Amino acid sequence: EPIAECVKCAISISISNYIRALSQNDKTAKECAVPRILALLTSSDAKIARSAIGVFNESTNSLPLDPFVPWAYRFMSLAAEHDEKHQNEECKLQPILMRLAREKPSSLQSPLRFAIERLKDRGLFTRTSTTYQLYKECPNQGFDAFVIALQGLQEPALRLNSALRELREVLNENGTSTRRGSCIQGANEYTLRAAKRIWSQLYEELLAP
Repeated sequence: EPIAECVKCAISISISNYIRALSQNDKTAKECAVPRILALLTSSDAKIARSAIGVFNESTNSLPLDPFVPWAYRFMSLAAEHDEKHQNEECKLQPILMRLAREKPSSLQSPLRFAIERLKDRGLFTRTSTTYQLYKECPNQGFDAFVIALQGLQEPALRLNSALRELREVLNENGTSTRRGSCIQGANEYTLRAAKRIWSQLYEELLAP
């Protein structure tokens, strides 16, 4: 326990120093700080990574974003990896990515496109994924058209499975029965609209001429 506390304290000091370096006028310090922060956030030692993420997220709202823009691809790639492995858990790097999506949206346009394509190939681009949340948050110009076109290119079976997963999530969120062989029970107006949207979108992508 004492050793663990010492490690946690050392990580906290390191992250704090790197964050302080981001606010300096020293270009070299700024360029070195982000990759060193990333090294701690992605450490193979789970305890180190967990401690680093905790300290980092506490400072997310006050961080200068410009030094993170060149690293947007790396952060987005980590979020996509998380979505592949933990579909129902929020990515721990979501706070910094959300700030980039809101304040520096152009930095995430291309990384988001690659992440969406990557997840859609596996049928994992669902409402609960961090990538989906970022897509909804990030202002876009023509981005919706890209996503729709991308959906139409993938295997129909994968898209159908993805739509069924989205529909199941909507029904479960609203306490609606999804038992096999039964009608949709207790569906409210919001649930019916959401279900209709999912099926309408599926039809447009796969069946519409």
